[in-house]
Amino acid sequence: MVYLADIQQRRLVPLTDVTPPLLVDDSLAGWTYRTQSLRMEESESGGITAWIPLVDGAERLGVLAVHAPSLKPGDRVLMYTDGATEARGSDGAEFGLERFADYIIRATAAGELAPETLRRLIHSILEASTSRLRDGATLLMFEWSRPAR
Repeated sequence: MVYLADIQQRRLVPLTDVTPPLLVDDSLAGWTYRTQSLRMEESESGGITAWIPLVDGAERLGVLAVHAPSLKPGDRVLMYTDGATEARGSDGAEFGLERFADYIIRATAAGELAPETLRRLIHSILEASTSRLRDGATLLMFEWSRPAR
């Protein structure tokens, strides 16, 4: 899954239903585009037309379906791969999506800071899987904060 984080508009746009299909460079260098030239326009249907100029000079054009509201201060976004929820313990039991979600909900309700929540979640996954993952597990959490004054 690829997301476009539009900081100025406070949106996290999943690039899932892109027409025409977006070709993403999946090399180790990742996907780089020039933010100053990024143009987005909202369509009447609620989608977004985006012109994403890449550093190689090419420009990708697509209509994006927006499935997420604007981010507000205090909102957190957690992205993860299935390796995090499918981690298995020595008994073969999966860490599981329910346990994963329960952990995040409880930590947030307790007022834990985002970095601490993520750190403790990672330790919990590793502990449950006896410190050995069978599949890669990637977790990324960020929190939208108020602009500095």
